[in-house]
Order: sequence, then C-alpha cells, then structure tokens
Amino acid sequence: MGSLKVLTALPGIVLASCAPQGAAPSISAQGPTQRVAPVTVTSVADYGFGRVSPIVLSSGQSVGGLRVAPWPNSVAFGMVTTGLSAGMYRVRVHEVGRCDAPHFSTAGGPWSKGPIDLGPKVVGPEGRLYVTALLEGAKLRPTDAGGLPALLDSNGASILMYSESGESQSTLVACAVVVYP
Repeated sequence: MGSLKVLTALPGIVLASCAPQGAAPSISAQGPTQRVAPVTVTSVADYGFGRVSPIVLSSGQSVGGLRVAPWPNSVAFGMVTTGLSAGMYRVRVHEVGRCDAPHFSTAGGPWSKGPIDLGPKVVGPEGRLYVTALLEGAKLRPTDAGGLPALLDSNGASILMYSESGESQSTLVACAVVVYP
C-alpha cells in the first residue's frame, strides 16, 4: 500500500501544502527531482493541471475548486477554497465520485485502496485554504501505466472536507468530485 505525503518546498521536493498568504507552489513538468517554484495563487486554475471540479458546501454553494493530474506512481491534486470559517479541517479521499447535498452520503466511505487522509489543515481568519498534495501508491485512471490502484475506477472518487471541532469530533463541510481531464 502506498503513502500520502503533503510536502513542503524543499530542494528535490515537487509538491507543497498550505502556502501562506496566497503563495502556493507550482508543479514542475520536469519531474519529481525538480525544485518547487512558488507562485501566487488566486484560484485553482493557477495550479495549471487537470479540469476544475467545484468544491461545494452542503447548501450547494461553491467555495473553491479541485484539480487532479496523473503523476509517476501517484496522483497530484491542488485545491483552493475561500469563504470557510477559520479553524482546523481534514481533507479525505472517498470511494464514489458523487457529492449529493446536503449530507454527501453518496460519496461513499473512505477510499479503501490506499491512503485517504491529508491530515489537519488550518484555515485562517481570511477563510482561505491552499493545498497541493501527492497521493503516492495510486494512479489516476485504470488506463495509466503501473499496477497501482486507480483513483478513478468505475465508481469514481471524491474529496471531502471535515471541520475538526475536537479530538474525536468532526463535521462534514464540503465535497468535490474528482474529475480528469
């Protein structure tokens, strides 16, 4: 089984997470041995890969976007949200590509073929969250090379955001269907 890494901008690392005050990394087309170059992110379109999928609240209001792309032995994704309440959030991969409001139960359970949790993310008082992450040990589509589990199998996949209100308390806040291209 693979691992999920949310990495910071260090030499030799391709992806980063939670860049402060609107700065976020770009993903180099040169491959995983290249250095991350910071860029200013104003929307998920600035990540420059994949097709944008809206991140929606249970009310149906869009609060951002998600993009995914195939990466060697991994799936790369970036997300930008705005208008969230300040606090701690978790972002998790789920096994069905549906986000029917208000409870998002159609997204199914957590993805069972690999890592699912991007760990805690902090949304500051400005209500924004920028995440770029690499889901290692998975591939995006069944047709992609390698014997790894495919995120976009016949059921698809979704990304769910949970608000953390205590050690064991979490509330489902938002959902995005994983789409490509």
